[in-house]
Amino acid sequence: MWYNTFNASLLCVEPNIEEFFGNTETNEPDKTIVTLPLVEKDQSLFGKGTKKGTKKGTEIAERVELVFQLIKADPCITQMEIASKLSITLKQTKTALDNLKKNNRIKREGSARNGKWIII
Repeated sequence: MWYNTFNASLLCVEPNIEEFFGNTETNEPDKTIVTLPLVEKDQSLFGKGTKKGTKKGTEIAERVELVFQLIKADPCITQMEIASKLSITLKQTKTALDNLKKNNRIKREGSARNGKWIII
């Protein structure tokens, strides 16, 4: 028997074990195959949970707005400076900038090193 505890409930599943003996003439090895049956998830074991998507979407929208405010205050700010000031990753910074560009709120003028952000 295989046991798994989850939320103080005990789930008991009987595995199916098949043994195959190889052929010594062809050097085929012995095999053991263990399969576990599919068990329907008992919804009572799981709490209602939170709506991650809504929460995460709100966090992203707030981050995008903070990035926009920093660009407004300093159009020559770099991605690294934005990430540092907001204590976020460079990837999160790039995602926020992509969001602002996609929504036609900002555009970049000049090179990556010496350019500046233009508010549209």
